[in-house]
Amino acid sequence: MNGLLSPFRQLIEHKLWPFALLLVAALVAVPVVLSKDAEVPAPAPAATAGAAAALASQSPTQPIVSLGEPAERESRRRVLGARKNPFQPVKVKKPSIASSAPTTTQVPAPQTTTGSGAPATSRPPLGGLTPPVRVTPPVVVRPRPVPVTAPVTTRALYRVKVRIQQSGGQPDTRVINRLTGLPAMSNARAQFLGLRDKYRKAVFLVRAGQLVLGDGFCRPSPQDCKAVELREDETAFLVDGDDTFVITVVNIGRKTTTSVAKALAQRSVIARGGRDLLRTFFSRLGGYRYSRASGSLRLID
Repeated sequence: MNGLLSPFRQLIEHKLWPFALLLVAALVAVPVVLSKDAEVPAPAPAATAGAAAALASQSPTQPIVSLGEPAERESRRRVLGARKNPFQPVKVKKPSIASSAPTTTQVPAPQTTTGSGAPATSRPPLGGLTPPVRVTPPVVVRPRPVPVTAPVTTRALYRVKVRIQQSGGQPDTRVINRLTGLPAMSNARAQFLGLRDKYRKAVFLVRAGQLVLGDGFCRPSPQDCKAVELREDETAFLVDGDDTFVITVVNIGRKTTTSVAKALAQRSVIARGGRDLLRTFFSRLGGYRYSRASGSLRLID
């Protein structure tokens, strides 16, 4: 007895007494249910006897299953499709030669284009199979960087050609350098000082006591001409009594160079003995100043 109650005691000690109550109720309910199933009455034998008598009353020649009428069968028919005999063999059609030949469907190969935009030629399919299409990637033309060059500075180089002539003498044409005395250094009646006005005018210092006539522009005035400015094809007449000296500017040639050293070297060239002659013409110099950087004269008030 103690062995039967020990599980219930353990459940109560562990505070699981609801499960203990359920077990007790189950133990009580199982016998009650089993006793109710035993009390269910058996079926009456009269029913089975009546069924046997009904079977015996039927005649031995009467069929259990009878055929129905055709109209009744048609009304009950629910078959879809055309009516056919299920026991009749099916006729199989022999395949023809044209239909038995395998049909191949040619898939047109996609047309590819090259990088220039023209369609690429594709080969015809072999054996009904489409060959793989090779797609040419487009050609990417990258712009070349434009080199940035520094602005080129040009410098002018000039060359002056004059024609001189004394009274009763022959004309003499020559190319002169800066500070050249005309007609010569020993008896100079004029001295070439340089170019001004964007290398378009040649400036000549004039010895005192001479009358200047002809073309050109005299500074400071025609009555007191200390320097005369002549353009190309202009002529000045220096009159000293009965003697006349003629100066004509034939050509003022100019070219450019990008070399600084070459420009400075050309602008530094002066006639031999020209500085000593300039000292004698210093009172005639006026406001002219020579710039070696530009190779020209500028006028200072």
